Amino acid sequence: RRLAETSTQGRLLTGFAETFGLKKTPVRIEVYDNSHIMGTNAVGAMVVAGPEGFVKNQYRKFNIRSTEITPGD
Repeated sequence: RRLAETSTQGRLLTGFAETFGLKKTPVRIEVYDNSHIMGTNAVGAMVVAGPEGFVKNQYRKFNIRSTEITPGD
């Protein structure tokens, strides 16, 4: 099963490279999201994926300290 999942992830990364016209197939993809509650408690999160799927030990959470957050951003 693990081998089949790795193969599927490899095909997804190859398709990603083709879709975006990349010269090389990516070995690491980082996805970021930022959030806040009415302009307070701002946080950011990073999720990582690679050839074998999601790499949970590489996930990160960031506390954002800034006074320039506008509700609705």
